[in-house]
Amino acid sequence: MRNVEELKNIGSKTGRFLREVNIYTENDLRDFGVEEAFHRVFFRFQDELKFSSVFLYALEGALMDIHWNDIPQKRKNELKVIFKKICCK
Repeated sequence: MRNVEELKNIGSKTGRFLREVNIYTENDLRDFGVEEAFHRVFFRFQDELKFSSVFLYALEGALMDIHWNDIPQKRKNELKVIFKKICCK
């Protein structure tokens, strides 16, 4: 079981954000899923940070063990919809 900082696309800063919302490991991220993980981070840090859909891409890429640029365009489009749903209520 890897800590989130050990996953692709997740650096120390993003790892800190995830830990703040009780996501510590790869399994935690899988259990919550990309949408819920982003939802938690966004609502915890929305007043402090600027978010873009790339944050979702990074989480998705981490779970797929690929760089976020390599996520298929169809999935990126789905993640953009999720981003808009959470950020633009």
